[in-house]
Amino acid sequence: MKAGKTKTDFYDYDAYVDKFQRTNLPRTTDETYTPEDVYNCVVDYVDTIYPLEGHVVVRPFYPGGDYQAYNYPPNGVVIDNPPFSILTQIVRYYIGRGIPFFLFANRLTCASLVRLGATVFYVENGLRYSNGAEIGAAFVSNLTPQWAVVCASSLRLALAEQPSQQPDSKSLKIYDYPHNLLKFSDFSALSFLEEDTYIPFSSVVSTRARCEGRSVGFGCSFLLSDEMAKLARAKLARAKLARAKLARAKLAHKIELTEEQQQQLRALNQTAKQ
Repeated sequence: MKAGKTKTDFYDYDAYVDKFQRTNLPRTTDETYTPEDVYNCVVDYVDTIYPLEGHVVVRPFYPGGDYQAYNYPPNGVVIDNPPFSILTQIVRYYIGRGIPFFLFANRLTCASLVRLGATVFYVENGLRYSNGAEIGAAFVSNLTPQWAVVCASSLRLALAEQPSQQPDSKSLKIYDYPHNLLKFSDFSALSFLEEDTYIPFSSVVSTRARCEGRSVGFGCSFLLSDEMAKLARAKLARAKLARAKLARAKLAHKIELTEEQQQQLRALNQTAKQ
């Protein structure tokens, strides 16, 4: 949290948190479970695009609350994690009444909110909430009316650094193989090239990958000479592209612009020239 913004700045929210500490009231999968470090990170980011000095951060979304009946202060800015199921209704309400907001959203379902005049902020993060749920993150706001979409690199990096978002010990490990050591699956991928690939006995040894003193990965790997590893790595890069292209070709269904979309495109192009 930025210097100068203390917890007392979060309008009425301390009373809400204290209420749950003293009772057994049910909690929701929305704001109640937002990790504190993630929330503070988002507040800090908002401060960079919409200085919060002189404003009060408000959080009207909590179990049993009514955001429409909430007592919004004149200098309030809503930064909160609302129920995604009624996000469109919430955004329409705030925009219609000129209430500044920056809201958590589901990356899969928020693109249409641009039609209402909101800005969608995309980050390539799957946020892990305190109840264990992981949801593809995005945010919607009316604080930057000049933009329809923002790809927020700085916010993505900041969120990824938060302690609550670090992988736990049960997460699948990813190993970084040295240049000369290739997995058997790499050689399977090479079969996607149009030409065959031949590795002579004089340039390869079958072995096991090791990390921290023990064998890792499934099955054997192959240790290649410098010259053969350079050749194999170069071909592997081309093979992975060929495999991805083939996968897209098998699954692809051509999408065509409707007449309405073509008219919209012509209008966009005309506006861009002005």
